[in-house]
Amino acid sequence: MAAFSSRAAKSLNGGAACRATDRNGNFLEQGREFEGVSSVAPRSVEFLKSTVSHGSNFVRDNVGSIDVIVGPMFAGKTTALLQRVRKEVDAGRKASLVKSDKDNRYAVSAVVSHDGIQMPCVAVPNLAKFRERVGEEAYKQIEVIGIDEAQFFDDLLEFCQSAADVDHKTIIVAGLDGDFLRRRFGFVLDLIPLADSVTKLHARCELCNQPAPFTFRKTVDTETEVIGGVDVYMPDATWDSLRLTIETTYSTVS
Repeated sequence: MAAFSSRAAKSLNGGAACRATDRNGNFLEQGREFEGVSSVAPRSVEFLKSTVSHGSNFVRDNVGSIDVIVGPMFAGKTTALLQRVRKEVDAGRKASLVKSDKDNRYAVSAVVSHDGIQMPCVAVPNLAKFRERVGEEAYKQIEVIGIDEAQFFDDLLEFCQSAADVDHKTIIVAGLDGDFLRRRFGFVLDLIPLADSVTKLHARCELCNQPAPFTFRKTVDTETEVIGGVDVYMPDATWDSLRLTIETTYSTVS
């Protein structure tokens, strides 16, 4: 059974129909109107119950969501993720954190921010393993899933879409949107068309102290994936000048 997002053509108070679509934007078949609310196929009745209009707000019970947090290194992405997950837990929702097992800089079984904030997590090579690792019954009970260092997961898009649309879970994703050459990194950007919210964070440039949207690699490594901290990376607000440094360094090395 799929979960759905809605598009209201007119106010329900006016007796108009509410067209329901899946996350790909395809309209579902409509049925008769009943007491001012359009009924649709039985598979989406649960959706209609969860999207009763109250003014401009919608009740989102039993409807999943995807929230994306992106930015360069040291922008506070993990901190924002942990704060959001903690808020959900404090509200009484069952949450779980997952990260790539490639990232063992601070801890193997915890998501840890650069400033030392941490929460326990499940470390897996891919997101398909997360459901297997926690077990089917435990997975069904989880309402919120936080994904850290999302750029390392090749199955990010497939997992998030299924968890939100089919399993009705709240998915909070934190990751890099670009690599040290400002190229797309992994599949984080593929989530943006599906996301309920997107937050772009900035760090503080070490050179000019201005807001830094980019990441600069201090070493001469050319691989896309080089895991490191302040010894390898720094926030960058002046890409044009630092690009010259990169080009000069590479030409010297070669």
